Amino acid sequence: MRTQVKMLLIVLAILALAACTGAQTGGLDDWSVFLVWVTTPGGGSLVIGALMSAGYKYVPKLSALTQKWKRAAFLGACVAVPVIGAGLGVATDGWAASWRDTFWPALLTGVTMFGSGTIAHTPRLPDAPGLE
Repeated sequence: MRTQVKMLLIVLAILALAACTGAQTGGLDDWSVFLVWVTTPGGGSLVIGALMSAGYKYVPKLSALTQKWKRAAFLGACVAVPVIGAGLGVATDGWAASWRDTFWPALLTGVTMFGSGTIAHTPRLPDAPGLE
């Protein structure tokens, strides 16, 4: 029961964050709007952030991974979320089952989210002198 409550709180947090983005034209209670939202970088990033946070907290093996494998898990999540959203759109909402119109944009969204998330969370620049 405790795990179910935690998962419900995670879903509610995702929906609350989605409402704050203001990018959707309708409510997220509309399946079509939700699927479009999940396959965009703004919505997909929120879902991936919630999934990765919950995963690292509740799946001990994820925390034990090396940096290289954590980054691979992040890449997998970034690609899987929009592609699964696109697949659900094809299966349940009448989206075109084409590579060019549906799956390629979802894949690009995943790669974009991975790149921006990696750049944002990986320190790359050396300390600049004189900026104290």
